[in-house]
Amino acid sequence: MFSNLFRRFLKLLVRICFLCMMSSIHFVYADNVTNSSDPVLYNQFARWAIYQYQDAGQKICYTASTPVTADPVDGVRHGLNFLMVAPIGGVAGESYHVELAMDYPLDEQVMVSVEVVGKNAKGRIFSMIPQRNRAAFKNREDDRVLVNMMKMGRDLVVSAKSQRGTNTRYVYSLNGITDALNNIRVCQK
Repeated sequence: MFSNLFRRFLKLLVRICFLCMMSSIHFVYADNVTNSSDPVLYNQFARWAIYQYQDAGQKICYTASTPVTADPVDGVRHGLNFLMVAPIGGVAGESYHVELAMDYPLDEQVMVSVEVVGKNAKGRIFSMIPQRNRAAFKNREDDRVLVNMMKMGRDLVVSAKSQRGTNTRYVYSLNGITDALNNIRVCQK
């Protein structure tokens, strides 16, 4: 019973996070959320899951992952945090929107830093703008550059500050991201 409740909660949370992400890039849908289906797991590639749902008769697909490590370990309730990548305009392969969804409010005065690490990483640190419990880029070019770097990297390191003042650090594995992004095209057909 607990497993089913948790699964329903997780599905709802993923849907809410994705809808929040889509609203931040100014998508407008003809139908409201009540006419949408719940996201379902479409496929899994290592640490990256592809979710699909119907909205206004259109298939919407995106990929998401959860961190493999969260710091600090002691005394902090991190909750469920997601790194999500969705095609802009619903067309996979052209351009993507990257967004972090945290389970706690962020300090909106402190930028969220993101860095791809690994043998092929270029060492660039990106800054995302925090808003409530989310963080995204202001400049769409940063989305494109980050996604390309994610395809070549091993891990993505996120450093953020909570509204309470706690500095947090998350490591997301990039194992499977390239396959997941390529599979979004199939998911949308």
